Amino acid sequence: MLVDPTPASGDLGLVPVNVEPWPPLESNPEAFTMLARSLGLKDSYAFTDIFGLEPDLLAMIPDPVAAVILLFPTQSERIEKFRREELKPVSEPDPSIYYAHQYVGNACGTFALAHSLFNRLDLLNSESALKKFAEETRGLSPHERGIKLADVSSPEKADKHPIFKAHVRVATDESINQTRTLGGDADVSEHFTAYFEAEGEAGFIWELDGRLRKVVKHEMSACAWTRFVEKVAGIVKTQFFEIDPEQS
Repeated sequence: MLVDPTPASGDLGLVPVNVEPWPPLESNPEAFTMLARSLGLKDSYAFTDIFGLEPDLLAMIPDPVAAVILLFPTQSERIEKFRREELKPVSEPDPSIYYAHQYVGNACGTFALAHSLFNRLDLLNSESALKKFAEETRGLSPHERGIKLADVSSPEKADKHPIFKAHVRVATDESINQTRTLGGDADVSEHFTAYFEAEGEAGFIWELDGRLRKVVKHEMSACAWTRFVEKVAGIVKTQFFEIDPEQS
């Protein structure tokens, strides 16, 4: 399953580029690993499935885990309302956390992957397109970064946009996708968000979702779990499954 085709934003009128949706990225670890490697992820890391949130299934995930990318349904009004209204943004943005708004439909798989790796540049090689983009846009606002990520408004710009080109190659590669590949006009109703721990902040989990227009910092210091992946499982249980059990 894939992504929400609409950027879910009231500020699209502020985007001075022709925002066309990208072909959706399939939710499978092979596709994510292929995309990440093409954007500079070192060979020592790869994506893997999480088959469930029970302790025995989480125990199958090897450490260290750098990030968790969650796919969730956007057709649940209860979950969408909770994420819009109840998830509180950080009161003061942390300049060490790299965040970009998503202004392009069907791209949230790549945005979740990029948010994970923009905040772990140590996992990227020196030639990484993600590392270069992060370094070049570090001083920009999340809005400005989102515009740059979305801007494939001409063939020339698309040809010089390595993140977009890598996304399209993987999203349309029938040899890696387990289901039928889809075009940019596909009507899909799932969305990806990314979770990670910042260095030295084991008591918190950061969540970056380009649709939300806010950086979320989950307080985890009082929880009983010690492993990062267990903490994220706790967030998923309470903020998705318990809010709308029908979507679990």
